[in-house]
Amino acid sequence: MEVDHDVRSAASPTSALSGMGLRQAAILSAIMVLALGATIALVGSVGTSSRRVPSHTAVVVVDNAGQLLRAWDTAQVHGAALVDATRDFGYLPVDERAIPRVPGWPVQSADLPSVWRDSVTPTNVVWVAAKTGIARSVLYVLPATDLQERVRTGREQGFPGIAADGGSIIANDEGYLRTIDDSVGRVPAAAVLNVDASYFVDGTPEELLSQLGTSIGAYRLITINRAVDATGLPASARVGADKMAAVLRERAAR
Repeated sequence: MEVDHDVRSAASPTSALSGMGLRQAAILSAIMVLALGATIALVGSVGTSSRRVPSHTAVVVVDNAGQLLRAWDTAQVHGAALVDATRDFGYLPVDERAIPRVPGWPVQSADLPSVWRDSVTPTNVVWVAAKTGIARSVLYVLPATDLQERVRTGREQGFPGIAADGGSIIANDEGYLRTIDDSVGRVPAAAVLNVDASYFVDGTPEELLSQLGTSIGAYRLITINRAVDATGLPASARVGADKMAAVLRERAAR
């Protein structure tokens, strides 16, 4: 069967190029190369920008639990989803013996939120944040080795909140949802991130950035707590916190 010459030319890209002048072919080739380069650059920029810290996100470095609480207050953090990269949970209740007892009649009730705030320490700062309305939920991000150890001991003790794959633990006590995980997925718009120096006893800034993933660009406030008031914390942990602060600030400046 005889095939029409025009049909054969249209079906073959090579034939189509041969049908035009060399100059036109060169121009077309250049356009195709530029388009491919632009596509690759766009894909690369999406992957990078999703791990940047937005310029409007404040990165605040504090030295202790009291300063951390004041940083949250200054930023008017209330009802936030708190992501806490740490090794120490900071969830021990304030000792009720610290609550002042006023003698006489009529009985005067203590201002509990003020008492809790005045009694803040590294061991209870997250508990105070939950009790005073700063945080409505807590997601702890632990170094992988710490999470594995907690999963092991939790299973030995029969703790019911451990996921089958050992990747997370849920603790829903006192009405506040607390989750321990090895990574962070999508976070709410009101989320705040705190990085505690204790994380860097076993973890590294590189490991934490990998765990945070693309959520790094979703926080309205990022605090770095150097935890100077935490006794027994090695100096190397604070070095890790300082490195993390530098990385986050550099990303925010891009």
